[in-house]
Amino acid sequence: MSAGLYEITVNALLDRGAVLSRTEWTTAATRVGHERVPALLVELTDADLVGDDVLPRAVADAWSGPARPTQRLDPEQWVELFAAAGYAEDGEPATRPPVPLRLHRGPDDERTGMWWTEDGERAAAETTLAPPEAMLARITAPDGRTGYVVDPSRLDAVTAV
Repeated sequence: MSAGLYEITVNALLDRGAVLSRTEWTTAATRVGHERVPALLVELTDADLVGDDVLPRAVADAWSGPARPTQRLDPEQWVELFAAAGYAEDGEPATRPPVPLRLHRGPDDERTGMWWTEDGERAAAETTLAPPEAMLARITAPDGRTGYVVDPSRLDAVTAV
């Protein structure tokens, strides 16, 4: 995807000035390409063009698209976006787990401590007991792995395994 097509897409949406439907969001995200979806989300939320009904899906898409989402936006921006969207599972509003969960992280996690899984066999470098308020979303990644996006500032102790 060229930078030019990204700019054309963003400018057209900003010029139109209307809140996006879910279909319009999906079309725009597809058009700009996986690696640019986080930037698209920031530009459109800054312009108040992503409504509350679309935001959980848009944040999940933006997180799941790039190979290394925390290289596209810093962790603080991600926490802010996920908090604004409310807890969701695969982009759909859901009830946050009511109890702490034992979560694990692999040694090659490039997501700055934000991506954790319940699967201790696949990710066994670090473990934590994540309180409910730390859990921002549950997302199934494109490769089929399911994990939790957490606010690392709300984790009490992270232990090397």
